[in-house]
Amino acid sequence: MRIHVHQLGMLSAMVAALDLMPSGARAQAGYVDPSFLNGQSGPNSWVWALAEQSDGRWLVGGQFTGFNDVPGGEVVRLNDDGSVDTNFTFNITAGDTTVHSLAVQPDGRILVGGMFTGINGAACVRIGRLNADGSLDSNFVASATSSSQSFTTVSHIGVQTNLQIVIAGWFDTVDGRSRNRLARLQASLAPVISRPRTAGGLFSFDVNAVAGQTYGIVAATNLTGPWVPIASTNAAFDNLTFTTNTAQFPSRIFRAFR
Repeated sequence: MRIHVHQLGMLSAMVAALDLMPSGARAQAGYVDPSFLNGQSGPNSWVWALAEQSDGRWLVGGQFTGFNDVPGGEVVRLNDDGSVDTNFTFNITAGDTTVHSLAVQPDGRILVGGMFTGINGAACVRIGRLNADGSLDSNFVASATSSSQSFTTVSHIGVQTNLQIVIAGWFDTVDGRSRNRLARLQASLAPVISRPRTAGGLFSFDVNAVAGQTYGIVAATNLTGPWVPIASTNAAFDNLTFTTNTAQFPSRIFRAFR
């Protein structure tokens, strides 16, 4: 035990500090933080996934049905001390009750992957997106399936800087398209114009269309309009290319919509 004496004017303060670690180990990292999960029981089964939110709280996913003796679903959110945030509610309601992957988007929404086919009472096949309170985001429509029904899962999720989502796992089909164990998902169904180009008196650009969706192209001479419809099509394949004669639409601004 060390005794430190600090002289503060007419007052003396004596502070005793008990060294619990060997002197050679005090500067080393990796010791258990006693302020986290101290005296708490933790999960009652396997943990497979972790993700940190921007506010420092942690999302934990796996096969457990309770955390710190609090009954709940397969994903929980923990406060800084490891206690369960009871404002977050998640439950797998169909399929295998296993979560293998978690990722947090910059907007705070949460991507979750695993072996499930339903979340919070709604159909959700191996991958879903949650709002900040754990409720299911119904605008996210991705699904992952496999011809081998014995084991199908999304085991890894990554979010790119452009907000596209990369998933990996054991599957061979994503959104009805053949993708073996790795796929990239669009951030949204909103069309994006890319690769504008001219050649031989023609002006062209690409649209990141999704097969089976209907898209339109409008044009204007300035950003305030009026916008004039010039094309509409139901995409038979992923991605579209729009081509027009430059003499027909000189100095035009184009916009794609769905």
